[in-house]
Amino acid sequence: MKRIIKLCAVIIILLIILSAFLIGLIIKYGYGVSQQGNIYVVKNTEYTGLSEQERFITDFDFLYNELKENYVLFDYKEQVLGLDLEKEYQSYRKKIEMVNDERKFYALCSEFVRLFDDDHMDFACYSRETRQKIRSVINSDYTVLFDYRVIEGKPIIISAHRDFDAPGWEIISINDIPFREIEAVMKKTLHKQRIKGGEILQYFSLYKETIPEKLEILLKNRNNEEKYIEIDFSRRYEPLLERGTPDINFGHYQNDQLPQARTIDEKIGYILIPSFSPPPRVMRETFKKIVEDFENIGIKGLIIDIRYNGGGNESFRDILGYLTSEEIVICNFRYKKTERFQDIFYLRHLYESLRFKTSRKAEKGYTDWWAWTIKPADNQFLTTIPVVLLANDYTFSSADSFVGACLEYDLAHVLANSVRLSGGGLPVRVFLPSRNYYVSYGVWEGWSSDLSHLIEGRKLEPDIRVEQTLEDYFQGIDTYLKTALDYLDKIILETEGI
Repeated sequence: MKRIIKLCAVIIILLIILSAFLIGLIIKYGYGVSQQGNIYVVKNTEYTGLSEQERFITDFDFLYNELKENYVLFDYKEQVLGLDLEKEYQSYRKKIEMVNDERKFYALCSEFVRLFDDDHMDFACYSRETRQKIRSVINSDYTVLFDYRVIEGKPIIISAHRDFDAPGWEIISINDIPFREIEAVMKKTLHKQRIKGGEILQYFSLYKETIPEKLEILLKNRNNEEKYIEIDFSRRYEPLLERGTPDINFGHYQNDQLPQARTIDEKIGYILIPSFSPPPRVMRETFKKIVEDFENIGIKGLIIDIRYNGGGNESFRDILGYLTSEEIVICNFRYKKTERFQDIFYLRHLYESLRFKTSRKAEKGYTDWWAWTIKPADNQFLTTIPVVLLANDYTFSSADSFVGACLEYDLAHVLANSVRLSGGGLPVRVFLPSRNYYVSYGVWEGWSSDLSHLIEGRKLEPDIRVEQTLEDYFQGIDTYLKTALDYLDKIILETEGI
């Protein structure tokens, strides 16, 4: 009997070890937890022998049905945006039936996807040959030649090729078409993160029958003087960009750039977090070192800058832990058990159950609910000093979750021009039947900490609303940073009783 008991104990221990090993593999390589491969291929959807027009119709029908059946916020978007998506589908399908080239097809599909007003969604070209047909000469060699931001309602060039001598000039028109007209059209077509720069030139490849050989861009400076700059598509430009105001944060980051820190006037710490995409372990180690250094210096206040941070992974939760002295719930989330979710994320339910507490049992067609919990960091130094968080309308995904948590729990004083939360994350990428295009959409559904409402598209009021001003821009002053420093100086003086 004792032998049997010992044998059972050994078997149980081995099973526990094996389970731990398998769970480790799942977490490390993402099997059934994250999307494997670059883009998902739906079985039995590749069609051959179709005419070009039949291919366009087949792709568009697949696009609509893929979103209808698998996009987690499909019904919600239809309701809150007042859309009749079946009607929109039929309307766009009639236009697709008249399409005779890739450019028009891409433009129409992009417009259709943008109807959902979800920046986690995108329609993109995969085939290199198709991309060349769509963009023609207007490729990245030319779209990088200038970048602009809207400042006080004016599209101001903030960086450009040195030959143009254009930073600080307002864009009036391109080839006699008012720039605002071009921008309005492209906002209905391009993903928001891509529209702030020279990608807007795609207007001429998507909406003009004949792509021009040159672009004449009319500019005006603050003295109302005008000049033209020319982009010649037969010319090769050297990558010589000039930034007019290097001391203002306009989001010129490198991919997966780690947090950077410095001190201002010896008493204020400044941390720039360009992205939450680097590996969580690396982010944790980097931020831990920054906080320790600031504690040793003895800073009196801190500015965290996540403007233009497009999100990434859950590393933001580790950083939030430095701003709270108690455990908090910032969000509840779940997944809709669609065919695509179960194809790709067949172990996601187990994965989330191992990581988070179940906050509510599953409802029909969905997984359980889980609570996104933030636990206090061991080092509590940042909870003892005033913290300001800088954000803007390009702060997105996990980065806007960071902002939302700071506002809900008063973890930092938020300075922003606007705050809009996203609640449809963990995007998957799925091929259309032609394999020339793919669509990405979210399968993760986020709700408020009290489970009262979906957070997607919810607008919040920052503690201080701030915009970059033209006056500051021309002096090379970052209005956000200046406002934050003024606020911290005031708080520090009050704290010290001066």
